[in-house]
Amino acid sequence: MALLIDKITEISNGSFVDQIYLRLKYTLDLAGTEVECNLFPYESKTKFSEDLYRNKLMIKKVPGIIEIPNKLDFSYDSSINGSDVLAFLHEEVKDVLITPKYIEEPILDPSAGIPGYDWIHNYKKDPSTGEIMYQSILSRDKFAEDSSISFVDLD
Repeated sequence: MALLIDKITEISNGSFVDQIYLRLKYTLDLAGTEVECNLFPYESKTKFSEDLYRNKLMIKKVPGIIEIPNKLDFSYDSSINGSDVLAFLHEEVKDVLITPKYIEEPILDPSAGIPGYDWIHNYKKDPSTGEIMYQSILSRDKFAEDSSISFVDLD
């Protein structure tokens, strides 16, 4: 249960790897509707096989930008997602890695000056509706391109 990612990546000691072997450990809840997935990056399948505890990669994190999450949770419905949980999980994890994540944040009104404790009055409002205006902020960039990720060790 792994993904192979072809991407030059800086790890925490300052060196670079050109490929990541990403092992997945998952748990399906008793109702069969929630999947919890832990992700463990390694330099290669060989490094994983040699010592799965000591050889885990520590990827250099750029806060809020490029990262491999440690844990992901997914809703699962076999009638919609199919009976193969592993295939579903691989597709969902791949989708997380190739899709940037944005969050919506209220726009601060520059005419209000420095925001104080009364935050609601410092947000920019739409003049026609009076509703608070929001902007999309990149919270996590995509980690890799779709074409650089392949499924391996599905047995």
